Amino acid sequence: MKIDLRKLLKMWINWLGGFRLENGEINLERKFLKEFKFMERIMKKTIFITGGNRGIGFQLCRKFATQYNFKVYMGARDLHKAKQSINKIGSENIIPIEIDIEFEESILKAYKEYLRIKHKDEKLDIFINNAAAQLDWSPNEWHIKTLEIPIELLDRIYRINTFGCILTTKYFVDSMQSGSRIVNVTSGAGELWDNNALKDFQIGYASSKTALMMVTKKLSAAVRDKNIYVNCVCPDWCKTSMGGGDRCS
Repeated sequence: MKIDLRKLLKMWINWLGGFRLENGEINLERKFLKEFKFMERIMKKTIFITGGNRGIGFQLCRKFATQYNFKVYMGARDLHKAKQSINKIGSENIIPIEIDIEFEESILKAYKEYLRIKHKDEKLDIFINNAAAQLDWSPNEWHIKTLEIPIELLDRIYRINTFGCILTTKYFVDSMQSGSRIVNVTSGAGELWDNNALKDFQIGYASSKTALMMVTKKLSAAVRDKNIYVNCVCPDWCKTSMGGGDRCS
C-alpha cells in the first residue's frame, strides 16, 4: 500500500491544531506559540525555600528566580516582609507563602496554600529547609551559658531548627516527584570539630544543627523508596543579620 506522506503529515499537523502547511513548509501559528509558552511556564522547575525573605534564604530566592528562571515559593513568617523582599528582587517568578516552621499547624496551612495556588500538574523539584533561629546567643553581644539556658527556650530552638525540617518533609513530600531534592541548611556551629564546640555557650543553636545532620540521614532513609534525595549543606559564616555586630549586611 502506497502511503501519501504529505497527506499523512498534513493530517498530523491538523490534529495538533497549531501548524499550517504552506508551499511544502511547516509554519508555526500564534496558537501553537501560545501553547508553547504555556507549557514552558508549567514545566518550569520549582523550588520552595523557607526563611526566604532575608539572609541566605533571600539570596537563594534571588539566584533561583533571576539566574536559573525557577518558579520560587518564598516561605516566610511575615507575608508583608516577604513581599517587600520580592519587590527588592524584582522578579515575577517568586510567590510568597506564609509559613512558621516552629508550629505544625502553620506548616500544614502553608502546604494547603501551596496546593491551592500551584498548577495542577506541578511538582516541587527542590525544597530547601533554610529557616532557623539563633535564640541563645548574639555574636559579639551576649550569650546564655550551657547550664543556664531555660529548657523552654531550648525546646523552641529545636522545634524551629530541627523538628521543623521533619514536618516540612512530612507534608510536602507528597508534592515531590522521583528525582526531587530536599536540602537542609545546617551550620558549621553544629560540627563536632568546630572551634567553639568546647566553649560554654551556643548550646541550643549548635546542638540543634548537629541533630539536624542526623535528621537529614533519617529523612533520606524515609523517602528513599520515592527516589527523593535528602542532603544537608553546612555553610561557613555569611554576611547576614544572624552574623551580628558590624558584620551585618
